Amino acid sequence: MSSLSTIPGYAIVEILRDDQERKFYKEVKLLNGEVKKLTLDIPIGGLYDGHFSQGVSLARIVACGEGVDQLEPGDEVIVDYTIDTDSAKIISRDENHKLVRAVAVNKFYEEDAPLISASRESKYDLREYKKGDLEHASTIFGVIKGNEIIPNFPYVFCKYVDIAGEFEMTETGLVIPSSEGQMVIRQVLFSHPDSPMKPGDNVMVDYGALYEREVNGEQLSICMHGDIIAKLI
Repeated sequence: MSSLSTIPGYAIVEILRDDQERKFYKEVKLLNGEVKKLTLDIPIGGLYDGHFSQGVSLARIVACGEGVDQLEPGDEVIVDYTIDTDSAKIISRDENHKLVRAVAVNKFYEEDAPLISASRESKYDLREYKKGDLEHASTIFGVIKGNEIIPNFPYVFCKYVDIAGEFEMTETGLVIPSSEGQMVIRQVLFSHPDSPMKPGDNVMVDYGALYEREVNGEQLSICMHGDIIAKLI
């Protein structure tokens, strides 16, 4: 497998049969220095992403294309379950393992989209996207180096914090308390060095933007830093 190569911005990822058992335990170091097992096996229902149970959470890097600087062959990576559901990305498979091609680098638009003039459907000129918006999202959330997690920019790993109150955003952009819990509070555990969010920050984030996982019985949330509404000071 060491002779394999792939195109720029992509990685070849190996998924073992055991990975498809839906359980993954890995020791990681938390902010207070305590080492815990990272457990990515979650119940279906409630406030969890139940679709996760249909696929894998952990895989290994076999080869990296040009521009994939954060990863190297042999790395263990935390992945989205969709990495195991697209048959078009399969390179090879047998009863014990599968090789797939995955987007390894989040790609951002380098310039604004053309302006769409106002019309009957919209009273305002619009752009479909602007410079800096995400164009292609990676299915690799982060890499495990020793007992640390290094998120793939711009992913952020957070944990639940016991701060009273859940919130929602009104049509005018006002954030108000809510029993629905559309907006929730999380504390950043791991972030990329280039992220504006730093470990220890308490942040408000749209719940719909979270990928929910579990750390030793504690909820682990993954989001992009652009989905964080505000930082609590």
